[in-house]
Amino acid sequence: MRWPQSKFLEAANDGLDELSEATGFYERFVAIPLKGKQTYYNLMGFVPDDAFQLNSVFNVTHQIWLSPATIDDMQVQRWETVPGSPQKYIVRGAFWVGIYPRPSSDVGVIQVYYSGLAPHLVDSYSVLPADLPDDFVTALDDYILYDLSTKDGETDKALEHWNSYYARQEALATYVEERIVKARSGRLGGWTPEPIGRPR
Repeated sequence: MRWPQSKFLEAANDGLDELSEATGFYERFVAIPLKGKQTYYNLMGFVPDDAFQLNSVFNVTHQIWLSPATIDDMQVQRWETVPGSPQKYIVRGAFWVGIYPRPSSDVGVIQVYYSGLAPHLVDSYSVLPADLPDDFVTALDDYILYDLSTKDGETDKALEHWNSYYARQEALATYVEERIVKARSGRLGGWTPEPIGRPR
């Protein structure tokens, strides 16, 4: 069956959403000014509503990546009141990030890196985000063919395209994880990022 352009566009945007959530390839950051004696920072208003994963935090003032931590990792009593240069960060709830130690004055900025949904294509002339490497654009092609084959009731074709899409999605996820780990100096190996906003 011949599908109208609008259906291709709809399938492409569904594929972008699927790839974004499954791999976290679309990464951005926001700069948050530090406040003296403040441990927790609300990310709402800083990150968009479609952000779903916090990847890392960079201390701009001291040019270091903060280490991810949990409450159980903190070995100091009343750690939330310890002053100093931030070295670690903790995600609390949906949109809160805590830093340790907390700054003693209003000096400094942190950059919070997060993954969100890639922007949708608006017409056939739209350009894919540069964050999606050329080697993985075929994953989007596979998703479109899967989606349209499903709508045509062609189960075998749909399954074939889904399997191809899924293999490329997994390869992109591996690529993104390696890219993020290599970019964050001081981080060895991977870790499970904390979800923000909504579950993956």
